Amino acid sequence: MMHNISGKIICISIIMSRVHYYWMKEIAGLQLLDLTMVFLTMSPQINSVALYLKQSRPLFRIGLCIVSLGGILSLSEVIFEFFSLTGNDLVHFELWRLFTHFTIETNIFAFILLVWNLHQVASLIEPNWGVFETIKYLGIVQIGSSLLIAIVALLTFVITVNDTFFFRTYIFGLLSACSAVCVAMKQ
Repeated sequence: MMHNISGKIICISIIMSRVHYYWMKEIAGLQLLDLTMVFLTMSPQINSVALYLKQSRPLFRIGLCIVSLGGILSLSEVIFEFFSLTGNDLVHFELWRLFTHFTIETNIFAFILLVWNLHQVASLIEPNWGVFETIKYLGIVQIGSSLLIAIVALLTFVITVNDTFFFRTYIFGLLSACSAVCVAMKQ
């Protein structure tokens, strides 16, 4: 009885492997056609995104370019460590990192939130406040919060002699500016 079942299983597996072989051969032949169809069906969406970006405000376009470039560059660990900020960097007077740490983002969900907040800034806040006031507000919030985090890291290192937060915790991204945008929209 067991021999009969194992023989059926072997026959079924041989048939399935042949079906799988012919199916894969057919897919390989249609692969180029499928890719062409994917690009043709995506063309209207790409055109609508391009049209939206063309009609959007310059602050949104510039911010999106900077953050997208930073997101791509932050995939490299060397570039990420070069642009990000630690408390130790400020002690060594690498003050330029205060202006570069917000350009990189490694979390895709934070990146999506950031793009949404950039859109909100460009469509709701910037028309009412003006470009200069908007950039000044976001700059003060972002640089101020980063300085406060670095000072807290320094105080934590001095008081507890725990070097993890001071030397190995990277400060990056625009999440404090995203919070500031939510506060500004609420008011």
